[in-house]
Amino acid sequence: MTVVALPWERLGGEPRSIELLLAWTDGKHIRARNYDESVWKPALATAGVIPPPTVDSRGRRHYVTDRKTGLHALRHHYASVTLHDGVNVKELAEYLGHHDPGFTLRMYTHLLPSSHDRARQASIAGWLDFGCG
Repeated sequence: MTVVALPWERLGGEPRSIELLLAWTDGKHIRARNYDESVWKPALATAGVIPPPTVDSRGRRHYVTDRKTGLHALRHHYASVTLHDGVNVKELAEYLGHHDPGFTLRMYTHLLPSSHDRARQASIAGWLDFGCG
């Protein structure tokens, strides 16, 4: 694992050492923009999700993405999967680096299972455990 010290909770926040989940093969941290341009967008283009890049006069590739296909969509996918699997909003906020769990709740509340579904599932599980099923 690669350990880096980053400001915590706000741009000028107290540095906090964290282990990076992903790093380049040389152990250096992955900058989102570099990953987006060198890995994410080429993969989407290869899969036919976005059009192939255009190349400018200097030979630089330019990809077209939107909110549904950009790298930030991967972050939202992570949040939705973790919420679906039962991670609570406070923990998710910490994982995403959100200072305020309320922000995370406002952003992802539509992904939370309804209390009606949870109550129904708990009732069914209770009856099955009791031997009524």
